[in-house]
Amino acid sequence: MPRGKQDSSGDVPTLKRTALASQSAADSQHSRPRKKRNRYTPHACNRCKAAKVRCDGRLPCSYCSTRDATTCHYTARPLPTFQLGDGPTENDEGQFEQRLSTLLRQQNEKLDLLIKRTERLDATNAFSISGQFESASSPPRVKKPLPLFQSPTSAFCCINIIGAQIEGHGSGNFSNAALLTAVPVCSKSSFSIIQGQILEGETSDLASRNSPDPPGNPSPGSCTLVGTSFAPLQPLDEMEDHEILQMLNDFECMAGITYPILDMVELRLKTQNSLQARQTSGFKYSSGNPPDTLEHCDATMLKLVVAISLLAEGDVHKDLASRLFQSTQSDVQAKVWDAVVDLKDLGLLILVVFYHLHRGTWRVGWRFLGNISRIIFELGLTREIVLARVFPDSKDRVRAINTIWTVFILEQHLSYALGLPNAMQGLRLDSTFPPPVNAPFLKAMIEYARIGREACSALLGDNIMARENHNVWQNSYTSFQCRIDRWALDTTIDFHSAPTNHATESARQYLETLINLRANHMRTLVARAFLCTELRTTAPVDIWSASVDNAADTVHVLSRLDTSSKEYRFHRPQLNHFLISALDLLLFACTSDPSRSAPKSAISLSDATCFKARQSSMVALNLLRTLAEVSDHSKNLWEKTRGVASRLNLTDYLVPDQSAPGQASAFSLVPDPPEFDDANPQIEQMPEILHQFYADYSTLSGSGILPVPLRDNLHSALNNAAEFPESDFFPSSFSSLE
Repeated sequence: MPRGKQDSSGDVPTLKRTALASQSAADSQHSRPRKKRNRYTPHACNRCKAAKVRCDGRLPCSYCSTRDATTCHYTARPLPTFQLGDGPTENDEGQFEQRLSTLLRQQNEKLDLLIKRTERLDATNAFSISGQFESASSPPRVKKPLPLFQSPTSAFCCINIIGAQIEGHGSGNFSNAALLTAVPVCSKSSFSIIQGQILEGETSDLASRNSPDPPGNPSPGSCTLVGTSFAPLQPLDEMEDHEILQMLNDFECMAGITYPILDMVELRLKTQNSLQARQTSGFKYSSGNPPDTLEHCDATMLKLVVAISLLAEGDVHKDLASRLFQSTQSDVQAKVWDAVVDLKDLGLLILVVFYHLHRGTWRVGWRFLGNISRIIFELGLTREIVLARVFPDSKDRVRAINTIWTVFILEQHLSYALGLPNAMQGLRLDSTFPPPVNAPFLKAMIEYARIGREACSALLGDNIMARENHNVWQNSYTSFQCRIDRWALDTTIDFHSAPTNHATESARQYLETLINLRANHMRTLVARAFLCTELRTTAPVDIWSASVDNAADTVHVLSRLDTSSKEYRFHRPQLNHFLISALDLLLFACTSDPSRSAPKSAISLSDATCFKARQSSMVALNLLRTLAEVSDHSKNLWEKTRGVASRLNLTDYLVPDQSAPGQASAFSLVPDPPEFDDANPQIEQMPEILHQFYADYSTLSGSGILPVPLRDNLHSALNNAAEFPESDFFPSSFSSLE
């Protein structure tokens, strides 16, 4: 081939490569501003996700509509803004509308609640602003704390004596005036009693006088008027004004007549004025000084009073009473741990014990009562000389005397009821301490505590030598019976002659009932010393019959009370305590076999007494089982006693009965005809012996007479009971009141 043709043919590939390179360069220049492909929506259907194409979010979408609409499915949950296309979407539309309506309803409820709270806050702020201008000329009351007491064993005893002597003679050295004025004044004053003289001085606390208060404790001036800062009344806002005033009246009728520790007239007046000011947001005072209104400490006291009164309304208001009580705990704990305490604060702390007493949590109340006793010791209020100095006003002094005696009585009652009479040393008052004033119940309970303390110290001691003092123990028991009988009679007479004040007739009757039940309870406690200890060899011959009669009388009195009344619900834990104590002795009598008790001890249990104890036990179980249906406290006690009663074959005679609400008995005994053994003439005379017993319990069954259980069942139950030790029949839970 010629060279010219080869050169021309060799240039063709080169030209092609050059043209392709230039074309690719031009294409790359045109492709630089090319836009990036848009991402697909997160709510795309499954097919668009697989194809990685843009989905419009409809059902079916545009991509699936042009191909196969049935293959358009979504796996992700659509948002409320999910758009529905045309197609069979009726179910989805209904669900969406339902969710939307639910959401709107919830938002409306929140908005209504917010509007109510805003209106309440506006009314409070308006009253606070108006009160600030009106009360500018009258500053709020500053709480004057009670001074602390310290004995000569304190670290500053001699320093206080020297300071008193220097202050008495006067100091002529004026060069130390600047130094004396530079010393800060102690905020917590104290005093000592040296040789009958009161000396003021420094406290023995080693902490700094300017040390900050513990966290959570309010300052001494925290009690301000409602006019300057409206006292928090929640959750009292859930109650009507007339209901709050009614709770004050109920507390005064049921608790004020027994323990007069509060000035109910002042508290009621302040409550009325504060409630009136709360209703009218633009309320302005007519005079220059504002009327008496609730302070912060008064509001706390009002909450506790209402919470205690709500316990008498039944378990329906248990939640509100609990929330009222819990709302006061921050202030209560601050007063317990703060030494700045006045007489009103002592009354507020006792209200906490009242709440636990009527709620049934006695052990918690007893523990809290120990703190109050320590505060009284720190203030030296157990001495008459201190009362005359700290409370120059006769009205405040009378209230202080009744307050201290109330702490003493409550401490004695709870310590013995919980089975801890000697667990710790309680409140001790001087022999010259004045008695209660215008408080007949306190006077009666002081004598009752003195009788019980002497009897229990002598009979319930650990070191008892019964065999060496046979006549001494019987004489002590006889003397005790005479004293307790005379006490019950004199107390009843004093209640009739005392002025009624604000007490209703039903409240007075309940006081007389409590006196009768307390007398029987004390007789039962003393009888246990002879029946359950080594003193059984020196016990009187009629100890069993007298004890069973007292316990049966307690059951009889409790069975006749109206369980639906307000007074019964108010005293329910205390009445349950009397019922359990009586049932405890009756069940113990049921486990004592008459045929085997005489040879072992000097006392014997007759068949008639054993039968009466068994019959009274069934009535007591009847009443306790009925109360368990309406009260948690009674239900707890029933669960503790039903096991022992079932072992004694007593629960087999309790069957449900349709009785009217409020009636004492909701269970009656099985109507088996009485059968007696002709070989025992004492059993044949049983109906005549128990005729009065039948009459007492005629109201507990529809037939009028309670059927008598079969004698075979009675002996079989006693034989079965003898196989178990006494520790199984009487567990420690009987003494528990929780």
